[in-house]
Amino acid sequence: MQSVPFAEIDGFALGQHAGPYPTWPLRTPLLKGGVPTGKNVRGYHLTFQFRLARDEYLLILDWDCPFEEYYEVYLLSETGAVLSHLTTPPMNPLSVGGAPTLLCSWQVVNEHKLRLLSCDAPPHLDITVRERRPWRFGSRLAAVWDDTLDRNR
Repeated sequence: MQSVPFAEIDGFALGQHAGPYPTWPLRTPLLKGGVPTGKNVRGYHLTFQFRLARDEYLLILDWDCPFEEYYEVYLLSETGAVLSHLTTPPMNPLSVGGAPTLLCSWQVVNEHKLRLLSCDAPPHLDITVRERRPWRFGSRLAAVWDDTLDRNR
């Protein structure tokens, strides 16, 4: 039986921050099954979460802020260790007239690439999960905004 490369799950959650938004810390406690993992991650809202075929997890977080342009992407081991993290590059504001890009859905491109689709027209965000680091200090994750109209590329 072949496993699904990206299976959407709902096992993770984020802790809550109190007080006004500008006073929140830059890291948020990560929970699994409602239990603290002891890890803190960047971001305030868990946008998507997936279990990967290699018994790893992919988490996509945002900052729950109007006009956000950045997303935080984490690759976790089955035990919850952070294997890779990246902050997405800023989206080109000229590609959509400077409007914010909210990601609403996703599609699997292949066994290593996930396409996160914006709520409106392009751009979409392509996340690639490499099997191993491309060099000694490289990341297993790569992200690129694509503002073409063809979502099936």
